[in-house]
Amino acid sequence: MGLISTFIWFHQPLKETPCWFLIKYRLQGSIQRTKRGKNRLTEIRNDISNKNTYKEIYPLLKQALEIKGGKHSSLITPAEVRKEASQYKAPTSRVKNDILYVHLPEFSGSSSQGKRYASTLYHKLTSKTYKGIIIDLRNNLGGDIGPMLAGVSPVVPNGKLFETVNSANRSTSVTFQGSVTNNMGTKIDLGKVKKITEIPVAVILNRWTASSGELTALALETNPNVKNFWW
Repeated sequence: MGLISTFIWFHQPLKETPCWFLIKYRLQGSIQRTKRGKNRLTEIRNDISNKNTYKEIYPLLKQALEIKGGKHSSLITPAEVRKEASQYKAPTSRVKNDILYVHLPEFSGSSSQGKRYASTLYHKLTSKTYKGIIIDLRNNLGGDIGPMLAGVSPVVPNGKLFETVNSANRSTSVTFQGSVTNNMGTKIDLGKVKKITEIPVAVILNRWTASSGELTALALETNPNVKNFWW
């Protein structure tokens, strides 16, 4: 896929709060390492240890992204997380001639919204028996893969889905069990999952299917009854 997702957590006690400072930012794409970049990253780490507020630390993290990130890299602040939660898009579905159609929009939101996103899809897939299923990933730009895969978990076999490789050429297996994705995304546990992997599934993608949207399609390919179609 040519995409790498790396999650880095910064922990820093701040004078303005009794809690540990916790920030997550995502790096995607090719990671270039240079001696100059490494030296600057060391300076940034030292600078962070001397800062006391979120406002002071954000610019330093953005500099770190410029060094280690790719064109899809971004710093997600608490305010941006709240904004994304307010823009939650729910999956949609319809049935015609015993064929179920579901559209999976990109997902970035709260944990409760992630559970709702997954449950909406899951219950639609398992509420009755269908002759076939169409999963529409068009215009899905990605986000949190956990709710997406949990939602379509009835048609995703348990086991290894794919691998990611980091800048040190170390691979990590992304696995699936029930409705839970391990080593990527939020873990959404829907309890005992009803698997219906024998049903034919068509997955629709387009040029705007990206990031976790693409990886969702890749995970679905572990089901031999799934076929992808570009629209």
